[in-house]
Amino acid sequence: MIKYIRNSHIEINDGNLMFIITYDKNNVPTNLKENHGIGTQSIISFCKSNKLTLDYDITENYFTLSILF
Repeated sequence: MIKYIRNSHIEINDGNLMFIITYDKNNVPTNLKENHGIGTQSIISFCKSNKLTLDYDITENYFTLSILF
């Protein structure tokens, strides 16, 4: 589910994770699936180049990504 709040915040939630997500040495969400995480790397690159704040939260099987503008 994607939520837009006051045009300054995007929140993306996924509560149907079928695999285990952990954080790598750079504190980036990842899992053991081969070639998985390319989208995450693209989002990180986009946020860095546009000086946006990016936050991930993983609680049980619920993943939330938030971008602050």
